[in-house]
Amino acid sequence: AALAGCSSTPDWQRQPQEVAPDGARYEGASLTPELMEVSPRQAEPGEAVTVTFAEEMGRGREYSLERSEGDGWQWRFSLSSGERSDEPTWWYPLAEYAITDDTYFATTVRLPVPEPAEPGEYRICTSEGTCAPLTVTDG
Repeated sequence: AALAGCSSTPDWQRQPQEVAPDGARYEGASLTPELMEVSPRQAEPGEAVTVTFAEEMGRGREYSLERSEGDGWQWRFSLSSGERSDEPTWWYPLAEYAITDDTYFATTVRLPVPEPAEPGEYRICTSEGTCAPLTVTDG
């Protein structure tokens, strides 16, 4: 049971959105539906989505969740699939949270949609710049 007055949310998830850098995380990243797909295509904050890759391609455990803003993309959250023993989780960009970014080859991973994500059009990107679209709804 949680202690009264204590939050179970780690510090690195409570950092203000102002830590987000200006623009996309990976310059040149693009939507590549032939390589990567998100299901369901629409999700609410707090839900999880499944990312399916067309082939076993080496990639890290960290992903970026970028929101479409104006005529570009804004990196809003970092995501981890927890492909080994860790649970899938998220944190704000540039937060002091480190994961071992080993190479994995799974064709499907589960990723969380962060609770603070505002409704809109997003893309989930690998560290190699392969991305798939996701719509975040408000319920």
